Amino acid sequence: MRKNKIIITVFAILISLALSACGTPGERYESAAEKYEDADAVISHFSSTLQAVDGEFTIKTEFSGELRINRSESVEMALSGQLKTESGETVPVNAYYTGGVFYSDMAGGKYRMEMTAEEALAQIGLCGFASGLSDGDFQAVSIGENEEGDTKIEYVISPEKAVKIYGAAERMQRFALQGSAGGAVSFKETTGSVILDGSRPVSQSFSLPASIIFEDRAVAVTDSIYNEFEFFSDNIDMEFPSFSDFVKPAD
Repeated sequence: MRKNKIIITVFAILISLALSACGTPGERYESAAEKYEDADAVISHFSSTLQAVDGEFTIKTEFSGELRINRSESVEMALSGQLKTESGETVPVNAYYTGGVFYSDMAGGKYRMEMTAEEALAQIGLCGFASGLSDGDFQAVSIGENEEGDTKIEYVISPEKAVKIYGAAERMQRFALQGSAGGAVSFKETTGSVILDGSRPVSQSFSLPASIIFEDRAVAVTDSIYNEFEFFSDNIDMEFPSFSDFVKPAD
């Protein structure tokens, strides 16, 4: 009996050590973010739906495509996507980052801007993993399993921390500037979840709600995002166009 108690005690200690080694849910998320950022190359397959409610009117746009990132040497990015408007029109959207320059190509407008890799991620960040968040940024976070038995992290982020998600502020601000006088962005609670394969993120989904405050009204905007990730141990192919006809935007 004494021997059995010793075995049970040792087994319990080993389980405890194994669980503590996994870390808290917030630490597991932060580890997944590090895996994403440290990967030599990654492809993100993204889709998002942005819905804006302005009084009695509701506008919905859909954006989907692929984001490629190389990091093994210098940082390079290539985004190709399709923006589907409320009227059903499809607009090609392309963006690139190489040699410290960000290039955007949308609706016939081709622009180039010098910036850091982090600034470029802020321009297209919602198409990749929300790696700007760390353990202390969660208002609530839990870990469990989905129906397939995969590890799943679910979280809530306060409005003050939502701005840390790469691309969140920039995407909402672009929407806010559509009015003649522009509007102010006010974030609300963001909810999301991540599916892990070991410590690597397989997919992520989150809902990013905000209010755009104009002088005469408030518009409720919600961006719902879903991304799936592929990781590579070496650089992946990038297809860059000729940048000779890209110009600096007017001041």
